[in-house]
Amino acid sequence: MGWRPFLLLPRVSVLARRGEVQACGSEGSKWASIFQEFHRTTGLGLGAKGAWEQLAIALNQARVDGEGGEELGDGLETIPTAGQGPGLLSTQELQEVSAYLQSACSCTLHPLHHLVSSLAEAYNVSYGGVRSHPVLLPHAMAELASITTRLYQAIRGLFPGLPAPDTPARLETTGGDQVTLTPSSLLHPILLPPLHPTVFTMFALREARQDGVYWERILRWNKHPDSTLLTFLEVDPVFHLPSPRTRDAHFLPAIHTLQQLKTTFTPAQKLVVVGDMFRAVTGSREGVVWSMDTLLPVCMYVVVRARLLQLGAELAMLQELMEEWLFQGEQGIMLTTLLAAYHQMIRESLFID
Repeated sequence: MGWRPFLLLPRVSVLARRGEVQACGSEGSKWASIFQEFHRTTGLGLGAKGAWEQLAIALNQARVDGEGGEELGDGLETIPTAGQGPGLLSTQELQEVSAYLQSACSCTLHPLHHLVSSLAEAYNVSYGGVRSHPVLLPHAMAELASITTRLYQAIRGLFPGLPAPDTPARLETTGGDQVTLTPSSLLHPILLPPLHPTVFTMFALREARQDGVYWERILRWNKHPDSTLLTFLEVDPVFHLPSPRTRDAHFLPAIHTLQQLKTTFTPAQKLVVVGDMFRAVTGSREGVVWSMDTLLPVCMYVVVRARLLQLGAELAMLQELMEEWLFQGEQGIMLTTLLAAYHQMIRESLFID
């Protein structure tokens, strides 16, 4: 096969590289009425205490108007203690704030649910359906960044302990690891699920040509048994099992793990899948010294057998949505290897001799 290793750096956006997301141009002023309604309902101009009191009134009124059709979710009837005081949050407080936001955005009675739902609807109408086109992708990404920052600023009115949007905070866990808190890390799990179909469609359209080349190889190469495919990809013979006529017999845990990429929405979640896939590969053989020469062909085999549609679009979206701090250490190496495997595949001959 004769592959040549090369380094692929992630296409992290300029906004992410600066460590902040700033609303610029028209994106910073769009959907102002949606945010104004949320500010009016919650009384965010009254300070944190006044905002929580106003929010309690709004929740009670919503419950009365709804004639008891839905109850408030867990923890929504009391004011959270996390994120209310000065000083850096602990990881436990961050978990409590995240849990509250998830619960609030899932409860149709809560003003946060109405805010996020209205923003998602406006965004999807603007960029989805017949309007979807790759030329709109830069504008859509800028608007997503603007929405994320403006929503974070609104939430800081309820949780003043959250750091400023342009000041990423690094929180240390009890195990000594670090968690980075930014507007994106806090709000992507809430915003991206309803926006994912719209955003992904634009990436899929932009990456359609390369993904077409990739998928043609996936379909043709999957017709061959493992012995032929492993030899073509130059996988080290030490990994070959004595079943020459079978398919999908090697590295099954890694294949099943990579297939979960389609079930995730945020860059952090997707990177966990990528990391778990590589750990499933390297953990499958004891005593093997893994180098790029050894790992890349195995990664290509896993990608072929995983049969992931539009993998190029998935990787492009991951690169452009992820923040720079995510592309560090082991995660960065693993993502670079997967990117190298994808690009090496589309450079290879379609036909296996």
